[in-house]
Amino acid sequence: MAVSDPLYTLLRDTSLELIRHRSLPELLPDILRRAQEFVDADVAYMALRDETGDVMRVAYYRGTIRTLPEDYFIRRGEGVSGQAWATGRVVVTEDYLNYRHRLPEPYWGSMRAAMGAPLFVNGAVWGALILAHTAGEKKYTALEIDGAEQLANFASLAIENARILDTANAEIARRKEIEATMKRNEVRYRTVLAESATPMCSADPDTLKLLEVNRSFLQLFGYPLRQALNLTLYDLAPYDQDTVDHVCKEALLERKILPPLVITARRADGETVEVELRLQLIRDIEQMIIFILFRDLTGQRENKFLKVMQETTQDLLRQRRRDDLLRALLNRCLELATAPCGFLWLVAADGSSIAPHLLAGYEAGKDWTPLHKGQGLVGKVWETGAPVVIDDYTAWPDHLGFSSSRFFFAVAGFPLVASAGEVVGVIGLADTRMYREFDRQELQYLNQLAQLASLALQVCCE
Repeated sequence: MAVSDPLYTLLRDTSLELIRHRSLPELLPDILRRAQEFVDADVAYMALRDETGDVMRVAYYRGTIRTLPEDYFIRRGEGVSGQAWATGRVVVTEDYLNYRHRLPEPYWGSMRAAMGAPLFVNGAVWGALILAHTAGEKKYTALEIDGAEQLANFASLAIENARILDTANAEIARRKEIEATMKRNEVRYRTVLAESATPMCSADPDTLKLLEVNRSFLQLFGYPLRQALNLTLYDLAPYDQDTVDHVCKEALLERKILPPLVITARRADGETVEVELRLQLIRDIEQMIIFILFRDLTGQRENKFLKVMQETTQDLLRQRRRDDLLRALLNRCLELATAPCGFLWLVAADGSSIAPHLLAGYEAGKDWTPLHKGQGLVGKVWETGAPVVIDDYTAWPDHLGFSSSRFFFAVAGFPLVASAGEVVGVIGLADTRMYREFDRQELQYLNQLAQLASLALQVCCE
């Protein structure tokens, strides 16, 4: 036992330093010093893999080694340290000058005997502890090799503990920042919800049940508070459950915030109200929530419709040229319904077909051809003499595969009727936004504008 007393003392003292939780810049040089003194080495250094993990760089050294350039590195398998990395075992040479893996640089030319012990982090070699002698013949004893390996294990433990501590501290800092951000968001969210005159509510992303509503929401939809908090978004939206799920549970989850949607929502009294809504996924203190803002469009649209009717009537009285008046009317329809695409088709003079006359927001594709009665939405309107409204044109079994209409969803067409009662054209709108539907009020307005377009065809000159 007497022979191993120096090793026992060395390991005991090093263990105490580890227990004190000293920092790596303090602890690793101390371990290196103890290892150098234990074997009476002339040179001692510790090489650690850099952030890329592809090379090792000398992090700490002691003794007669020449100063290394800042960009100096050691590859896997090079020198005693590179061999300790490659093999994962203690490497010993007592004739470094003739060692076949020796480093060629002059910095190491004075080394004679050397040994390297690997440093492990999470089971992988992450560096090496090197001890070397520069004079005479040195033969390392089993005790010295064992001591170097044990100290390398202590260094490994110190590095691993430091990495765990750094990770834990970073995680604590990250969580504190998240909690602070969440707290700021919660305060802002609570303040906005309580004080804003804008109707708004929050909903659970999984069940879509309303969690909170403000007074403006209750006024807009006509619900008492207790009843409102028993609602889900399915109760408010005019769509089927699959559509609502796709918007709120798939599209919103992926994008976190959606562009404004215009819908006709249901009120408590069974009536509908046109609203623009904005959905955003935000984090509350304990969970993610859907935050929704509503804007009542009813009065705004009615005023806009009256303005359109007034302007179109004035155009008729001024006897503007027919196509100029129809183009202006078509653009006003687009503005009124906030739809991106509009069309006006006219029946040929011989009554055999109908073809596009004016288009807004898109162009007729090269594959477009005149249609006959019953073909597509325009042909259906011509054939029946009644409006045709489609919520999803791409899924409509009678849709036509024209390239320029393949992105249409909601489409509405209205007949243009001559004084004798025959259909002479079709005017309509198309929307490229998913889940857009033309509501009852919009359709009433558009039908009245179609009647003005019919009048323009009768009284205006080409």
